[in-house]
Amino acid sequence: MGGDFKPDKIIGFKLTKENAISDFQKWVGKRWFVPKDFKSQQQLEKLTGLYVPFWLADCNVNADYRAIGRKVRSWTSGNYRYVETKEFSIIRQCNLDTKGIPADGETKIDDLLMEAIEPFDYKELQDFSMSYLSGFYADKYDVDKAQVFPRIRVRSNQACQSFIKSTISGYTSVSPSVEQYNIMSTNWNYVMLPVWFMTYKYRDKMYEFAINGQTGKLAGTPPLSKGRLALACAAVGVAVTLILSLIGGAIL
Repeated sequence: MGGDFKPDKIIGFKLTKENAISDFQKWVGKRWFVPKDFKSQQQLEKLTGLYVPFWLADCNVNADYRAIGRKVRSWTSGNYRYVETKEFSIIRQCNLDTKGIPADGETKIDDLLMEAIEPFDYKELQDFSMSYLSGFYADKYDVDKAQVFPRIRVRSNQACQSFIKSTISGYTSVSPSVEQYNIMSTNWNYVMLPVWFMTYKYRDKMYEFAINGQTGKLAGTPPLSKGRLALACAAVGVAVTLILSLIGGAIL
């Protein structure tokens, strides 16, 4: 990789393929109604180590948050019940920095799937070297910074909103009137992050699974075998019928 496609940083794989397969087996072992071959060794061998291109954005945000905070207390005196409501102006105007907001730079992998295996520990980012790629696959980005910026902006705004709300407490209710988060500047890093990736086709639908190659966090939606589910339901129905018959016989 070179030129614009050369990453700035990379996190190497910590999870071996054997570890990834073991984690996947534990995960899928709890799911009874998946197709039989979904758990097969042949399918597990399709698990692929892939360095996924990511954009990491550090954003400087101008935040303007205003709200009305209400404190309500009530008490009873004699035959009367009193309710007191006090209103306060809440103002938060500040500059905030959001660090390392990720967005994958590849169209072939679902964005939500990649978000589901976050976070990565950026303390382990290293200067990029081709030696990390030995034995693994690596994709170049096909989504540039301008294209991922709307996703970055949403996640940056959510982080700022969460932080500001964490500074507000002691009110019965809070009603925002102004919430504005304007990104003033953005610093970008193009990085490669490790993912164990697998696809499975069932009934003309493609299922994707991903495991964080650093932490082992796994995400994906398992396919549902209607045949196995029907058999399980039938077995449950037979068991319930037998139980009810035994109960009925005991009563008689």
